[in-house]
Amino acid sequence: ISVNTNGTNGDAALTNSQGIILNTSNVGGNLTATATTGNITDNNTVTVNGNSSFTTSAANADITLDTLAATGAISVNTNGANGDATITNSKAITLNTSNVGG
Repeated sequence: ISVNTNGTNGDAALTNSQGIILNTSNVGGNLTATATTGNITDNNTVTVNGNSSFTTSAANADITLDTLAATGAISVNTNGANGDATITNSKAITLNTSNVGG
């Protein structure tokens, strides 16, 4: 899935009933991504100029973002004792309130 917006007020909210694989994306504002039954990963650079929020709702689903380029604060939320979150950001990481089970 690619997510693209224009301008600093160009927010994007994405909810998928399965996992989310983010392809090259450029969000001018904030990005909220929720996967209800699977993992969240990225294949290419995901640029976010605002805040980012990534949530997996399924028990023990993971968040693995290794090509993130987020300027704002980042929050990650997983569910279950083995729900892990791994983030590699090309900028300094500022974490918002997060809840990671693993």
